[in-house]
Amino acid sequence: MDTANNGLKTLDEVILRNGDTPMVCLGLRQSFYTLGAETLETRISIGKCIEYYLDLFGEHITQQQMGFRSKRKTKKIGIEAFIRKNHKENAMFHASYTGKDYDILDWYNLVTFADGAYDYGEGVIKPDKAFLTFTIPLSELVGRQRGFFQQMMKDILSILNQPCYAHGGFSTIFPVEWLNANELTYPLLRRFPGLDEQENSSSHFAGEDLEHGIKGIQFLTYINSNHIKTLGGLDKIKYDAGKGFLFDEIQNGVLIQAGATPQLGDVNTGHFPAYYYKLGKVLAPIRIDSPDRFYFVKPNPGVWQERERIEKTSKPFREIGEGKNG
Repeated sequence: MDTANNGLKTLDEVILRNGDTPMVCLGLRQSFYTLGAETLETRISIGKCIEYYLDLFGEHITQQQMGFRSKRKTKKIGIEAFIRKNHKENAMFHASYTGKDYDILDWYNLVTFADGAYDYGEGVIKPDKAFLTFTIPLSELVGRQRGFFQQMMKDILSILNQPCYAHGGFSTIFPVEWLNANELTYPLLRRFPGLDEQENSSSHFAGEDLEHGIKGIQFLTYINSNHIKTLGGLDKIKYDAGKGFLFDEIQNGVLIQAGATPQLGDVNTGHFPAYYYKLGKVLAPIRIDSPDRFYFVKPNPGVWQERERIEKTSKPFREIGEGKNG
């Protein structure tokens, strides 16, 4: 990993506080979007991803919730069995796991949403994308085989029923139930262009066409066959990207690794992650213009702010997705 950024264990010690309460730390995150949010097949595949995470890090998990609106899973039934028993296409499926309580900061978190049909007064909407995100501390990689973080993403992409977009790298982490951390995390995101931020809801981009577009890029970025076709084919993507990138074809898409290790960068020292900017330029034609209007989305290489706030975003964060400064 990026030991040039003061080492893994040192980064684990970076904690922002709200008064005396620890509220934000740094770690590693992977986020996935998959089609078929209401289907049994997609929800079972998400359940298998949860089991994968728990097999690796379950010893650190003390709190867990899983349900279909009014139905809640108990410890007496397995994840897949619970999903099969309670699945209904119009019911939202959700799950969350954390190492401490849901309002207490911890490095180990997993959140997933597979929304059901809903009506906000403008007719019934059936979301077609489910969302899964998880975090781990950077120190989890100490002593593990090289490429462990990358292999995790490959494994989960292979498990998911219809993955359409994914990204992974350095990220902020805050309590699962604390949805609005922007004021506290903004200084970090402004300084470190390689830093992603936690997002706890699939609703962030429920209205966006991630089957044909992406939010942006990270150290690991997965794009699907529609993205690849729009960009002129995989050979053209590889040619445009040049050296320093790894490509792994998975399911109907490709996982792109930008550089040998994740990079934080540092605006204060003039260090901009060159591979991130280069990939941002290559993938710029498929980047969505703006995120869901109900959410403030952070200024980082992977995700873009709402239009009305875009001018308040620091220049390096805006330009990384356009391939500038690199």
